[in-house]
Amino acid sequence: MPASFPTDLCAICSLSPDSLDHFLFSCPKKLPIWQSVWSEHVDPSVTAVSSSIIQLALTTLGVDGSFKVLPLLAIAATLEPIWSSHWAFIFQDVPFNTASVKHLVSTKFLKLQQETFLKEGIPHSPPPLLSLN
Repeated sequence: MPASFPTDLCAICSLSPDSLDHFLFSCPKKLPIWQSVWSEHVDPSVTAVSSSIIQLALTTLGVDGSFKVLPLLAIAATLEPIWSSHWAFIFQDVPFNTASVKHLVSTKFLKLQQETFLKEGIPHSPPPLLSLN
């Protein structure tokens, strides 16, 4: 670990000073991930997801409403890939790639869906197609 840091700018975007909000969601490379998750998995009726909605969900661990996926599950499934990708960039010089992080998040959601199916007794693969001929 370095004894000091040469600048307080975000290491990922180099545009803004790093803060907790910037680290978690307001970085221009991280916000599109949250917006994509929200519009695809949480509330598809919202077409433009603002950073204030994301901030509310993160700071209160949920928001009121009926959602496709619980906001808390969406937060957990999104934070881990962002967190691990951020630190892979810092410690291993692995580029932070928004598309790769979105793919990791999608994989998490697929796993959550499969686990839900198993709990409900729904097979995760379709039964074989049988022909009468």
